[in-house]
Amino acid sequence: MRFADFTLSIGERQPQGYSITAAASGLGRVSAMLPPPPVSLTTALNRASAAKAPPRATLAQTGGLLFEYTFPATIRAHLRVAWDRAERGGEGLRLRLSIDAPELAAWPWELLRDTERDVVFAA
Repeated sequence: MRFADFTLSIGERQPQGYSITAAASGLGRVSAMLPPPPVSLTTALNRASAAKAPPRATLAQTGGLLFEYTFPATIRAHLRVAWDRAERGGEGLRLRLSIDAPELAAWPWELLRDTERDVVFAA
């Protein structure tokens, strides 16, 4: 199967949060600012990481929270357009992450889950 690329780049922490840029094959780039992570997300990430074998529901919920945080409206809209375009072209969509902030790079990105499409990106 062929894949179109969707690259998500998150910069180092700045006073107002993290810069994030999404680049999609043939669609250009969009940018936004991620605020500091909400307590609900960091708590869920800590809970999922601390357990030896967390329940699937906990992992799914954590992945959904991670997606909600990482894909603000402009980035999410860009993802949807890229995904729909890839599907119409008979391709899959490959998500590439480039994370400069070490505190975010350490997160369990394999849990990232789009609850609207019910897709875990690492699957």
